[in-house]
Amino acid sequence: MRIIVEDSKITEYVNESSSTSNKQQSLQRMERFITLPFIISESKTHVSYTNGVLRIVTPNHHPRGRYIE
Repeated sequence: MRIIVEDSKITEYVNESSSTSNKQQSLQRMERFITLPFIISESKTHVSYTNGVLRIVTPNHHPRGRYIE
């Protein structure tokens, strides 16, 4: 699974006494790869980002094989 987060910020400073202004723009991009032990369906996966929490919901995975010890 690949997760990409981008953040863009524009900051403008205005100095009224000297009638000058300064404008700054920044762009941040972060990317993470997470290896899962099974294949997930992109169409059945739901993602939300609320209050700084990334939530990823995928259908339950039932392995096709069985473990023998």
